[in-house]
Amino acid sequence: MLVLQVALGNVPRGVCLDPRLRYKCPSPRLPVELPKTCDPEKTAQFYVETLGAKIVRKAGTNGYRLDLHGLSLNVTTFLESQTREQKYGMEHIAIDTDELDNLVEKLKAQDIHILEQTTISGGRRVCFLEGPDGVQLEFIEMKS
Repeated sequence: MLVLQVALGNVPRGVCLDPRLRYKCPSPRLPVELPKTCDPEKTAQFYVETLGAKIVRKAGTNGYRLDLHGLSLNVTTFLESQTREQKYGMEHIAIDTDELDNLVEKLKAQDIHILEQTTISGGRRVCFLEGPDGVQLEFIEMKS
């Protein structure tokens, strides 16, 4: 089982994660992550095949909307209509799992670049890997 961990800390009930909507939002909502990439199809394929995301729909002519275990990913190229500076990638996504060993073997079999395997506080093992466009993903072992 995979459980997405949003690396924003604990959010009290009734506080929206989007600071612009903080006082209008009745309950916490997971944000939408927007990984930018030069190849949306290849990036979407990585999240589907490696992490079990589901394609929700094609997003216009330049991307895909994915469901990554409850987190929406809007995988797109740069949007010409936006004038602000756009950047490829995002820092990292952390995902809790009770199948760490199986996942690491699957990653190795797919020749996915493993950045680090270590143990963190509480004795939980973690595995950092590199996804498309340099995005880092972290699998964290769930303790029973």
